[in-house]
Amino acid sequence: MTDAPRKALHSRARTGVRAVVILIVCAVIWGAGAGVYSYLIKNPVEAPRRAPERTARLVETITATVGDYPAMISAMGETIPATEVELKPQLSGRIISVSPSFVPGGRFHAGDEILRIDPSDFDLALAQRESEVLQAESQIIAAHADLTAAQRELSIEQGSQNVAKREFELLGEQIPESDRSLVLREPQLQAAQAGIESAEAAIASAEAALAAAQSRRDQAKLDLQRTTVHAPFNAAVMVKNADIGDVVSASTNLAGLLGTDRVWVELALPLSDLRWVQTGSEDAMTSGSRVEIQNPAAWGNDVYRDGRVIQILPQIDADSRMARVLVLINDPLALSSSGKDLPQLLVGSYVQARVVGPTISDVVRLPRAVVRDGDQVRIMNDSDELEIRRVTVVFREPEFVLISDGVEDGERIVTTNLAPAVEGLPLRTADTLADSAPVSGSDRGASE
Repeated sequence: MTDAPRKALHSRARTGVRAVVILIVCAVIWGAGAGVYSYLIKNPVEAPRRAPERTARLVETITATVGDYPAMISAMGETIPATEVELKPQLSGRIISVSPSFVPGGRFHAGDEILRIDPSDFDLALAQRESEVLQAESQIIAAHADLTAAQRELSIEQGSQNVAKREFELLGEQIPESDRSLVLREPQLQAAQAGIESAEAAIASAEAALAAAQSRRDQAKLDLQRTTVHAPFNAAVMVKNADIGDVVSASTNLAGLLGTDRVWVELALPLSDLRWVQTGSEDAMTSGSRVEIQNPAAWGNDVYRDGRVIQILPQIDADSRMARVLVLINDPLALSSSGKDLPQLLVGSYVQARVVGPTISDVVRLPRAVVRDGDQVRIMNDSDELEIRRVTVVFREPEFVLISDGVEDGERIVTTNLAPAVEGLPLRTADTLADSAPVSGSDRGASE
């Protein structure tokens, strides 16, 4: 046998031996695995059961404080004039002078001269009326002189009649009745009496003429005074419509004046808020709900003007269906010495307002954001667990609510938004070290 066949035979023998060894090893492994599996099936090992760990949620809280808080009603409004007129003259004429302040934006105190109309015609009219008064007075003097003369004539005639009566009685003669009145001077006496009545009538007529002349004179004086046009109140000029040289009449609009002592702010409020608003009057600035007027765009933040509610207007706004409330602001342009540091409130400005309503007692004031899901708040109770509680809201502000029932003084109100929010959820705060570690179910059961 050559070397090559011999090598092939040895190679096949080695391959067969290797296969037998592999089969034997596999059989041993399979048998061992089957034995272990059979043992584990017959002798199971029970591992101890552990409850899932419950981690306390980190939250932020605020403390509820029971107190007395005013109902603060927020609103928007517009500044409107409280006093505004179109200034017109009371007579016709040519303007001969105007005040340097008679320009748009110029200011006048009550009684200041604004402009003057040519008084020449009115001076002449006054002189004529005064002469008429003097003439009427002279007529009265003449009428009184006539009365004195008539009275003297009557006195003389009465004396003459007495003499005639005595003479007639002494003579004892029989005189026809038709001649008796002549003898006794009765016609002369009647004429004297008529003279007195005529003089008295003349006096009455002269006095009436004097009164009429005095009235015309007084009217002429008044017209002369009216040639100077004065400011009817403390005012600022809004519009100027006349100047020197213009001929004006009683229908001419000289200027538009705006009162500077006070303005109104008309606010729009929901009808449901009217029960918290108290009204006063313009003469009693201490009555009526106090109002804080703000204009952040013009004045900056935290700057406001004080006002008072004076009226609730009788008709709601047709578009918004909201009530309208009138607020009075004194010295809007800050012209007085006491208001020189205040911002100016210009007519036509749109402003924000807070109406300070009556104080509500024994309530908790919380941020509006913590009241969720239909007037519910989330409370971290004494066991540091979440408690969801329904509350009674008596008043709502834009940023806060006033709660009368459902929250006790000193309770911790959860401000963190929890999702999901489940009753009994463990909670902790940043300063609660005891709850910084996870809480297991078994430990929690033991503590209970």
